[in-house]
Amino acid sequence: MLYLFPMVRRKSTCGLCKPHKKWKQTDTKAKQKIRQEIEFELLTTRVQEQLSKF
Repeated sequence: MLYLFPMVRRKSTCGLCKPHKKWKQTDTKAKQKIRQEIEFELLTTRVQEQLSKF
């Protein structure tokens, strides 16, 4: 019966179907954006610390 419904078989062994792939891309972009913001904040605080020493 599974050969009549290939989506049932694919869904159970889904690696990255379209919805999951889209979700993963969105999730990855969000994590990347957060990481960039944190790095920028760390960089600005380090620069401010260096400038305050002078």
